[in-house]
Amino acid sequence: MANILYVVGGRSFTKNNHMRKISEVISVWERVGVKVYPQFGGDIIRSKELKESFGSQNYHDKFYRKSKLFNFLINSLSEFKDILHNERLYKKVKAQFFEKDLNIVWERSSRLHWAGLKLAQSKNIPFVLEWKDHLIDYNYSLFHWFAKKIEIYKIKEANYIVVESNVLKNELITLGVSNDKIYVALNAVNPLEFKRNIKEGISIRNKYNINKNDVVVGYLGSYAFYHNTELLIESACKVLKDKKGVTFLLVGNGKHFKNCKRIANEKGILNKGLIMIDGVAKKEVPKLLSSMDITVLPGSTDIICPIKIMEYMASETVVLAPNYKCNTEVVIDNINGLIFEPLNSIDLSEKINDLIANPIKRKKLSKEAKNYVLNNLTWEKTWGKIILDILEHKKSNISCKDIH
Repeated sequence: MANILYVVGGRSFTKNNHMRKISEVISVWERVGVKVYPQFGGDIIRSKELKESFGSQNYHDKFYRKSKLFNFLINSLSEFKDILHNERLYKKVKAQFFEKDLNIVWERSSRLHWAGLKLAQSKNIPFVLEWKDHLIDYNYSLFHWFAKKIEIYKIKEANYIVVESNVLKNELITLGVSNDKIYVALNAVNPLEFKRNIKEGISIRNKYNINKNDVVVGYLGSYAFYHNTELLIESACKVLKDKKGVTFLLVGNGKHFKNCKRIANEKGILNKGLIMIDGVAKKEVPKLLSSMDITVLPGSTDIICPIKIMEYMASETVVLAPNYKCNTEVVIDNINGLIFEPLNSIDLSEKINDLIANPIKRKKLSKEAKNYVLNNLTWEKTWGKIILDILEHKKSNISCKDIH
């Protein structure tokens, strides 16, 4: 059995509070026969020091986060904390794992964190970088230059780099990274967890007084700027103006939640065809998706197809996503979902209207969506396969060296 140290170094990640995806990755590695030792950065911080979730409304409502005057100082202080935290994290993993028989150190990319790389180098074992682009999405700070330098260093020194799209792979290749050391592992889904449950879907509709015959158009996710939930509000206004028998159900929270609620209220659709509810616990997500017929990703980055798309598809909803290359790696237009022109509320509303009017088309696309994820986008077929491929490559390289 291979032993892997999985370093999730960010200060906001703890053993008991991390993303669903991280739990799924650890679980699938163990299912395919790998012993995983997870190390979360937040676990070496006193609980009162832990930062609020970056996606929460409270985090963004702080007055100083809205002031450009404070941005330089805030970014600089945060970077300084990262540098100190990385050193503490390195001492922790070195003390705990230096003598342990590890085959690989795998580190989830986090700004100004390279404790995993340092440990791998000290033990002279392969290092895998789970690379995330746009970690440093600001321009001015005291340690900005150093953060950039560390990212370049990690990319250069990694034995293997795992990315979540071919878009990111191509970006790395343009930076001079060898194609041979880049592996693509798309986001995935647990189809058993996100299996459509008609009974739970009806219960959700009853809870929010949604007519059982309505077509429910849903969004479930954060109100981050790149998800452009304002666009969905605009499209909902157009659809609700002409259509009956449709309800929009938006679930989540984040920086733009209050603004979206204000727009919906001003347009006269809030609680009149459009329902907005706060974020829910992870276990509630599949239930809510079971109440929806159509799901919309109103906006996204242009580098990674988000995990919510796979969850939407596994739940047998018809997915609409903006036309970026990363999304079309998963959503095949008019085959297992629909693609719309980014930032175009008219195109989005027209496609929603077409689906509302065509139940046969909805059924066909939703069935194909489910089949697609079952055949291509389970955790075993993505992140499970990648770890086995890397371990096999490592084994082959050792064998070749032994022969010579």
